[in-house]
Amino acid sequence: MTSGTTVPSLLGTWRLERFRVWNADGSVSEPKGKHPFGYARFDPSGVAITVLATQDPCLSPDDLAASFVAYSGPFQAEPERGRLTVSVIASNRADYLGTVQVREYTVHGVSLTLGTPGQDEATCRRVAPA
Repeated sequence: MTSGTTVPSLLGTWRLERFRVWNADGSVSEPKGKHPFGYARFDPSGVAITVLATQDPCLSPDDLAASFVAYSGPFQAEPERGRLTVSVIASNRADYLGTVQVREYTVHGVSLTLGTPGQDEATCRRVAPA
């Protein structure tokens, strides 16, 4: 992360509270369930780490493992545009490796919303400052 892109309001650890996806027909679903598990960490050194999964105890071990998504890499924030990018250098999803993941974001106090409009949206609550 280059100087000037540090956004104190974004830095820290955020716990996932809700994850929604917009389907092709325009309907909204919660593919990780009503109580998804996940964290997003935006470190002052410029590294982002994101994990997302379901906590449904009724799922088989294979389905639980398949629900897990994790990626990390250097991030840059553009608060004036409400946009952040993560250059993915590690992920359990092969299609994320080497990509730049772009998300819109807003921070309101202890609440963070980030996602891709019309595709997905994560709502998080701050659990620790940077």
